[in-house]
Amino acid sequence: MIAVSIAAAASIPLTAAPYVSLLLSGRPNVVPVAVSSLLIVVPYAVVLFRLWMSAEKKGLALAAGWGTINFVVFFAALLIRLRVGTLPFRALLGSLVQGGLVAAALKGYLGMRREPKDGKRLVLGFVEAVAYFTLIGFIVVLSV
Repeated sequence: MIAVSIAAAASIPLTAAPYVSLLLSGRPNVVPVAVSSLLIVVPYAVVLFRLWMSAEKKGLALAAGWGTINFVVFFAALLIRLRVGTLPFRALLGSLVQGGLVAAALKGYLGMRREPKDGKRLVLGFVEAVAYFTLIGFIVVLSV
């Protein structure tokens, strides 16, 4: 659980950094997009809250789902950056942190005592993550 908490806590500034730098750039018309994009850090806070409030399995399931989605996003950014030829440090670090988050969450989840609804809870964590990611996409698109 500690590894998941550390990875989730590290993911908050790592994920928010591009949007904060966009806000601080001073360019016009980027504030609504940047502010609405900061919603992407909310699931990490929810994961930490669930882990600290004795809802470990729900927190681990959400961490596995959200980490998987963001691993794909960071890995795609890494591939795009490598193709363009720029330094992909943040994308590489994001991919590694998200991969570690998913591995630690799944190891912790599967290491816990079995319950009848475990499979449904894990699938629901992925469904929650996909639904929230889609909602963020709609909010960003509508804020433009």
